[in-house]
Amino acid sequence: MPHVDLVLRDGMEPALRGRILFRIQDILDAMEKVQRVTAGTSLEAFERDEKLIDAVVHNSTIIGEAANHVPSAITSREAAIPWRQMITRTGTCGLP
Repeated sequence: MPHVDLVLRDGMEPALRGRILFRIQDILDAMEKVQRVTAGTSLEAFERDEKLIDAVVHNSTIIGEAANHVPSAITSREAAIPWRQMITRTGTCGLP
């Protein structure tokens, strides 16, 4: 997971580093699942598919919860990543 290692710095306590990597990997895995299950699906088809909606909401919740546990030392340093959006849209599929 080389792209994740860019976020972390050497000298970090191994246990903390492992927990952060676990959270970030959860985010990446959930994003990949959402992309995979929605690929080729129109908005109209998505809106009619209760199982697909549930899958996206579930993975959105995982993304938000995992992002919420990434320390502010990481999130402030990696400001280009939309951490706050991931957290505040938990379970909403990004809907207002």
